[in-house]
Amino acid sequence: MMILVPAMIIAQITPAPFQVDGTIAPGYTAGRAAVQFILELLLTATLMGALAGWILGGSQRAALATALAGFVYALGPGHNIPFLGNTPVVWKGILLLLAINTVSSLVMMFSFRWLAGRA
Repeated sequence: MMILVPAMIIAQITPAPFQVDGTIAPGYTAGRAAVQFILELLLTATLMGALAGWILGGSQRAALATALAGFVYALGPGHNIPFLGNTPVVWKGILLLLAINTVSSLVMMFSFRWLAGRA
């Protein structure tokens, strides 16, 4: 989840491209919203993933693998960050993201323990 923190901060300090009712915000176009999505979310998550991989793995391969993981993670659970940031429903998005991470972590942990017991 730390990979998405920069995107969350940026989303809180920039105007949201969409209003809570789903309509495009005044002054925005679909193209501008797409660019904001790419720069604020996908680029930051990919760069943070690469940095984490480099720090943890110490190699280009580790950096590339976690950069890809950050990109996919941003597209999955994090896809609403630029759209919900700086709106009244931002806390619902953060709580949903925390719930997804918690459940995913528990499933992965119990699955690993179950598979390790079968080997």
